[in-house]
Amino acid sequence: MGLLRSVWPDTNTATVGVLLWILAGAGKVLVGVAPANENLPLHQIGTVNLPLGSVAILLLALATRHTRIGMFGIVAAVFGLLGTAMSIFAPELLGVGGADTMAGYPGDIWLFVVGAAALLPRRESDRGARGGVVAGARCAHAARHARERGHRDLLGAVISLYAA
Repeated sequence: MGLLRSVWPDTNTATVGVLLWILAGAGKVLVGVAPANENLPLHQIGTVNLPLGSVAILLLALATRHTRIGMFGIVAAVFGLLGTAMSIFAPELLGVGGADTMAGYPGDIWLFVVGAAALLPRRESDRGARGGVVAGARCAHAARHARERGHRDLLGAVISLYAA
């Protein structure tokens, strides 16, 4: 995500979202490096990746809220935050690890969906045919904006189109 910073909208919300996503990734690494049965305090510090990841997704989704990816991100973030709250306040409701899974998987699914969206070809309806002249002009503006910002990769161009 840090290397792909330029593909997100140039807003404070997106900037903070990217930074939190990077911190969440570092937390995931820490959880893996320090298993709970070997170093519980360090493992618990790493588990901060669960709420950080959900908040990061929420911020990135809000920065692109007028898009399908943005709306999906809001839903994923809400599930992640709900899972985080359940793992803290009511872990017994979903069993051992259930709430942690509910807190962590939305981020993984969101990341997969964003990556898949970047790889899929654009449909004609996404280019403005369904939305008429206004949507077509918005897509043309987004493509021009992506070229001006130097997006040479597919993900940068796709997210610029979705973020417009």
